[in-house]
Amino acid sequence: MGTIVIEITAEIEEKVHAAAAINGITASELLGKAAAHIAKDYDAYLQFRDMQERGKGRVEEGLALLRK
Repeated sequence: MGTIVIEITAEIEEKVHAAAAINGITASELLGKAAAHIAKDYDAYLQFRDMQERGKGRVEEGLALLRK
């Protein structure tokens, strides 16, 4: 497991702890879940970018598929 150090204001820290408490988890667990969502979004971005690259120059072929 890795460690990331971030600097946040006291106000944000307080809100993170409060949000975690409402969910019955620690602030570390909450931030871990947020990081997991960020990583998942990044994976989706990479997949979309790869599909975009594969589709370059194939506009007519794609439009023909949509017309079916």
